Amino acid sequence: MRSVRSSGLLETPSDSFDRLTRLAQVLLGVPATFLSVVDENRDFYLSQIGFCEPLSTTRSLSGTTFCHLAISNEGPLVIDDTSIDSVHRAITTVESLGVAAYLGVPVRLPDDQVLGSFCANDHEPRVWTTIEQDVMVELARSAERDIALAHAARRETERASAAETVADELRQTMKELERTHWHIRKLQESPRSAWPAIRSTAPTRAGSLSSTTSRAMAYSYPTATARIAREKCTRTCLARPNRSVDRLKPGSTGA
Repeated sequence: MRSVRSSGLLETPSDSFDRLTRLAQVLLGVPATFLSVVDENRDFYLSQIGFCEPLSTTRSLSGTTFCHLAISNEGPLVIDDTSIDSVHRAITTVESLGVAAYLGVPVRLPDDQVLGSFCANDHEPRVWTTIEQDVMVELARSAERDIALAHAARRETERASAAETVADELRQTMKELERTHWHIRKLQESPRSAWPAIRSTAPTRAGSLSSTTSRAMAYSYPTATARIAREKCTRTCLARPNRSVDRLKPGSTGA
């Protein structure tokens, strides 16, 4: 069932499969046809035609069924009379649903994993003809194509959602980098006394910046500090170029 849920089949409208089960019922002239999903001890019916209540509503049946036998076959499981073989007689649906004859074809997911079976049953023993078996095989292949389309649509939706998430994260990171660059530029353009006020407006929480932005901040603050120190030293020397010489003259106080 985990594989079925991940494929999106449980959210697929039943009309996608009902046309196939309805067609099988008409062509074979049987009371019930269905498309089953099988796990270890349960059937879930993606589509069914001819089930009585409450099964037609719940679409789920616990215990071993003929579908569990069908999924182990490469080809159709053909049972003309369920009362002949003791293994078949032990299946609970022989009594609970009156299954006297069964025909089921394995149905697979796109990765070749067995999903369940496309089935028909009758309340009376009958000989399933070669043509009837071929019809069920073709309808089962049609069901597999619908399943593959549903699976592909689900994967495409997931990829689109993941791509949008990444795009949102990149946009947020760019905004954070722009904000960080603004603060660095202000530090470079402002005197040291203004740094505390500028830094107080910068993002400080670890979670507020991406790792890229945090690394940029870590490397840029020291660079800005060194640059401002060099510029300040240059301005001081240019403003008082003869100070060091005056201190060497006789009688100079150095002031």
